[in-house]
Amino acid sequence: TFWLNLLLAVISVTMASLPEASTVEKAPGMLSAVWSRFRQFMIRTKRPNVIYRLCNYIICSRIFEGILILVILINMVTLAMPFRHQPDSYTLTLMIIDFCCLVFFTIEMFMRLTAKGVWNYFSNVQNCLDCFVVITGWLEILVQLAAGGSSGIAALRVLRALRLLRTFKLARKWEGLRFVLESIFAVLPSIFFFMVLFCIMTGTFMLIGIQMFGGQMNFDGEVPRFNFDNLYWAFVTLFVVTTGEQWNTIIYDGMRTHFYAGLTYFALWKALSTCKLFRVPSD
Repeated sequence: TFWLNLLLAVISVTMASLPEASTVEKAPGMLSAVWSRFRQFMIRTKRPNVIYRLCNYIICSRIFEGILILVILINMVTLAMPFRHQPDSYTLTLMIIDFCCLVFFTIEMFMRLTAKGVWNYFSNVQNCLDCFVVITGWLEILVQLAAGGSSGIAALRVLRALRLLRTFKLARKWEGLRFVLESIFAVLPSIFFFMVLFCIMTGTFMLIGIQMFGGQMNFDGEVPRFNFDNLYWAFVTLFVVTTGEQWNTIIYDGMRTHFYAGLTYFALWKALSTCKLFRVPSD
């Protein structure tokens, strides 16, 4: 009897410590509901409601497209109108126009987000660029307010320079410009490996130049501006030769140091750098 009572007590304690079946079944149900709503919000798996359809109808209408192009052109003209020592009233007018354009771009971005869904919206490179332009526009306003209206800080100048990216919003309706931008983004991986190869080649020639001409380009006690005394000036010298600016003077100084070796070195660098820079990656 004692052992039977002990066994029943152990079973009772064990059953009491187990969670209720409703609690176990409730947690997966809640997670499933949250995941379903999140997935619907991200990729629009459910049939869109009236608000989604209305936003999609507006952004696809020709009237809205015409207004968008007009606002972009007005913003481009506004960006080209500032000048030095302009009156305060003129500056205020340009700021108001720019702010109105930014508000319109923000409304357009949220309408596209509502109509397409977050996932579909950011799957488009053009939409990502539009979102970046809108965010930097509002950051510029926040930085200017934090600086008390001062326009001399470097961060504000950088953000103002990013306004020029708004001109790329024309690529949404300009087929030729969109094709060029898509082609550029398509070849970016090939350009990356191309630049890595070019940097390796440049570093190799920099080290060779330092070994050949380092500390030896001294003519009558005067060191020419472009030399190979350190890595920095070796890079600058090779860059100048590549661009074709004063390259004949640099080659002449190299030939004065080591005639045949200098001639071979600069001729080889000029040929390789020119071929690499003007070769378009085919992959």
